[in-house]
This record gives sequence, C-alpha cells and structure tokens, in this order.
Amino acid sequence: MSEEKPTGALAGVAGADLWGLREPRETTGAPQRPAVRSPTETRRLMRLLERESGVAGRFRGAEISEVEPGWSGARMVHGTWDARDASGESFPVIVKLGAGAREVHWATTLSGHAPDVVPTIYSAGYALGGEPVPWLVMERCPYVLDRRWLREPWAHLLVTSLLDAGVRFHVAARRIAPPVGPADVWVDWVSERVRRGATSDPRAPGPAQQVVEHLASDWEWVLSVCRVEFAHGDLHLGNAVWRIAPSGPDASALLVDHAPYPMPWALEAARCEAIYWGEWTRQPLHPTAVHEMAALRAAHGLDVPAPADVDRLAALCMAWEALGLWLNPMRARHQTMAKYVATFTRWLEDGARA
Repeated sequence: MSEEKPTGALAGVAGADLWGLREPRETTGAPQRPAVRSPTETRRLMRLLERESGVAGRFRGAEISEVEPGWSGARMVHGTWDARDASGESFPVIVKLGAGAREVHWATTLSGHAPDVVPTIYSAGYALGGEPVPWLVMERCPYVLDRRWLREPWAHLLVTSLLDAGVRFHVAARRIAPPVGPADVWVDWVSERVRRGATSDPRAPGPAQQVVEHLASDWEWVLSVCRVEFAHGDLHLGNAVWRIAPSGPDASALLVDHAPYPMPWALEAARCEAIYWGEWTRQPLHPTAVHEMAALRAAHGLDVPAPADVDRLAALCMAWEALGLWLNPMRARHQTMAKYVATFTRWLEDGARA
C-alpha cells in the first residue's frame, strides 16, 4: 500500500513536533491525564469524519469500544472501511479519535514504508471539521494482548515478537526519519524522572540515591557505547497487535500508539521490562529484555556492544526506568506489594553496583 497522506491542515497542531526531536519540559507533580471524550462527543466527531473531504473510504457500522480510553484519552471506534477505489474492498478497522499529531505522522509514514512494523493505515488526518483532532483509520488486527497469555508455556514468544518489532521500528526509522545521535537524547528529561523517583513520597526503596549520584558519569558512558535510535517511545505488550495467533513462532507483532523520540536502544528495552515489575515472562530466553533486544539487533545486522557492556547497560537502564515508574500514579498499588518492592530493590541494587 502507498503512503496515506493525512488530510486536514496542520494549523490546528501548529508547532507540533511531528518527529519527536523536541525535548519536553519536565513539570512537577504527577502527569495529568487528558479529559476523556464522552460517547456523545465521540459520535459527534464520527459524524464530522463521515463528512471529511479527501478521505479515501467510507466508514460504517460504528461501535464505540467498551474498553476505557488509556492514558492519552483517545477514543477507539470499531467498524468497517469501504475503500473508494477500483477494488471496492472492505476491511475491519479501528478509528482512533484524539491520536497525537506525532502519532499520525509516524503511523502514516511507517504504513507506507514499513508495513511489517505497523497495522495498515487506510486514512488519517490532523483535524475534523476544522477542529484540531488528529485521527487514524487503521487495520483492526484480530489478536490483542490477553494477560492470561503471560502464563502460557509460549509466553516467551510474546516477548520476542514485541522486542523484534521494536528493533524493526529502529531499522525503519533510520530510513524515514532524520538521523539522530547522542546530542538528540532527552537526557535532562529522563534524568529528572529518575531524580524525582528517588525523592518521591513514598520514598523509593533500596539505594536510589546512589543511582542518582552517578547519573552524569553513567549517562556519558551509556551514550558512548549504546547506539541512539528513534524508538517507538512506549514499547510494551499493550501497544502490540498480531495478524496471526502469537502462540506460533511465525507470529510478528505490529506496533500501535507510537510516541517516538531518540534514545539509547537499551533504555527502551529496559522500560519495556520494568513496566511489568518482574512479571515479564516465566520462561525468559535471556537475563533481561536488554539482553534479548541485543541478540535481536545482532540478528538484524545492527551494532551491539560487547557482552560485558550489555550487562552494565541492562543494570543502569533498568534502575533508571524503575525509578521513573515509581512515581507513576498508575503504579501506586505496586508500592505496597512485597514482591514488586523486592524486584524494584534488586534493580536499584544492580544499578548502583554497575
């Protein structure tokens, strides 16, 4: 499929960082979730989509997803897309209302140039009826995460397919996005999250302050050995879908909800594991997600540090991501659960020793 160009002027998202090169300003306190659109507002926006000019198809059978919107506040609407071309084909799709402008830009570009990384994008835009509401019409894949899969004997295949998709994202980004290097990494933003995690209430357990004290020198070392890539930005199993059942070795994950920005690739792998607070997989093929992503990068012909450096990268990046997640309000319940606190403490101890 050729690249689908978003409709609608960029006026509504003037100044938007469409690639993800602009380091965000860190704010104090917990991040605030955008207001969730009501079903009534969602139906109004869908009527605007139906009247949008330049759209490459017709949407019908709209059903607002029963799944509550995630952190972004975006609403999902399921239905069927009828192509307005000679094929006359119809496809099951999801309309995402309230996608970020950066997500629309990346999704449409990747769909045209790297269809093995993202679901097909059938139509997209930055506005509806002149309102600044970025949106996507994308392929609805039949398989999305079922957390019971994490208890299956083949759970490690989920991990491998996700991390492999992350590596394929890196490869594709090298082709379609501006080149990035150490100077483009959001060092201050990541470091501030780490510092706040170490001094938050409740206090982080373990040697959090030791991890913070070495941040500057550790960053210098990480950027000297670990290639900076344009990464997905929120790589985890909830942001992956599959066209075929993920229980088989040939299943390939596709990525959604992109929020790309430049980072050392090991940091993305570490965040992916840290999000699951020690319940990553019961049959890991490698000691950490960083080690597995290193192996997958090598399989794709990408550069990988020496084994001892991968060990240290894993320890440092896991500690940083753990502290960053400690102050996430969605993780508050984990702060009082012994098994999670023990895992968290181990990550900080490993990072302090690295």
